[in-house]
Amino acid sequence: MKHTVFRGFRIIGIAAIGSILTLAILMAFQLLTFQSPFYKAYQSFNWVYSHYLTPIPEEQLVDGAIQGMLATLQDPYSTYIRANADEAADHRETALGEIEGIGADIRAEGGHIVVISPVEGSPAAKAGLLPNDILLAADDYRLEGLSVEEAAKYIRGPKGSELSLQVRRNGLQHDFTLTMIRDTIPTETVTVKTLPNNIAVIRISEFAGTTGQQFDEVMANLRTEEISGLILDLRMNPGGLFHEGIAVSSHFVPEGELIALQANREGEMERFVSNRPSTVDIPAAVLVDEGTASTAEVVAGALRESAGLPLIGSQTFGKGVGQTAHFFPDGSMMKYTDVEMLNPKGTHFHHIGLTPDIEVTLPDYATLPHLQLTETYGNGDQGQEIRILQQYLEALGYEPGRTDGVFDAVTADAVAKFQEDQAIEVNGLLDADTVLAMSDQLKRQIQENDTQLDKAIDVILNTLR
Repeated sequence: MKHTVFRGFRIIGIAAIGSILTLAILMAFQLLTFQSPFYKAYQSFNWVYSHYLTPIPEEQLVDGAIQGMLATLQDPYSTYIRANADEAADHRETALGEIEGIGADIRAEGGHIVVISPVEGSPAAKAGLLPNDILLAADDYRLEGLSVEEAAKYIRGPKGSELSLQVRRNGLQHDFTLTMIRDTIPTETVTVKTLPNNIAVIRISEFAGTTGQQFDEVMANLRTEEISGLILDLRMNPGGLFHEGIAVSSHFVPEGELIALQANREGEMERFVSNRPSTVDIPAAVLVDEGTASTAEVVAGALRESAGLPLIGSQTFGKGVGQTAHFFPDGSMMKYTDVEMLNPKGTHFHHIGLTPDIEVTLPDYATLPHLQLTETYGNGDQGQEIRILQQYLEALGYEPGRTDGVFDAVTADAVAKFQEDQAIEVNGLLDADTVLAMSDQLKRQIQENDTQLDKAIDVILNTLR
């Protein structure tokens, strides 16, 4: 994304002062002219400020006017954040890769607060929040109908504090609750692991202010190893800073070749090209999913269209517009959409997403809510936790007999069998030890059955043969 900082005016000489005064007089004249659209705004402000039953601070009225103006755009990515609001500070900190909270990008859509993607390693990701989850409530506060800024007031909180989110997920019959502890979001956005077959997997969790530099260091280290293939994992990457995506793409796209286009309101295209010789000369592939958004989609599209790499996974999110952020002297911030981002061949992906060259889905159990225990359950109990427990048992190969949230003797037998296999106390109850073991086992099973990663490895190995 582009980030423009409001720096104020620099007055140079008497002529400049005179010009500014003249401009101010002309603007005031236009404002007070009945034919001017600004007349209504001025009069409305004046009437409310001067005569409303309860005195209202002028800052509050101005903030409301700006929020209302942006609301008419019906664009979930154009927002205004008041002075001293935590979200304005977050926007500054994101450029440095430093931020506190739950670590999830959200948008307002159709009266709902919807998750774009959680940040890897964040409280939101650890709790099991997924792209396109609808956040119904934060603790006791309903979020329907709120703006992103309004919802963020209830979602945010000091590090170490607890937050309960009521969540609705497509494909699940019942809403559920996730509890998480707010924390500092990890600043290390690039991680790498080398598989036994000498294929390196580089994971980028988001594009923050240090991502390009971190990627440079990872690539420099890999060049000292005998790596035969490379997988770039952009799954669950909500995007971030546009120029950092260009920096990463330049490692794959030949120097001078197109990485992305940005179109402004006049349709003028700004071209962004690779500014360095490509450093990747081994077979490579890119992993994407429904959490791959914005700058991550720019990178994925560039690597496919200008570097010839296959995209593997599922349809991406589809955020193909960029915003400029203006920070005002009082600490408030306005962000509005001003460009559309396109892939090198002019491919539009806003509201569409990118369709992988090889579509591969994860097992259904990968989308199960995290099992979070509030009490111990046994035969005869009913509830949401028991319904999720039964789905976990089914996914792990233990037949619960039913998945409707009623804990019966068959479910108890399945729990007891699981406890026996895990060498924990066999009591047939859903208790803390059982929940922890079951969550760890399912997480391990998901990692061991990463069908998308397995396919990418197959593609690279076939290329090497």
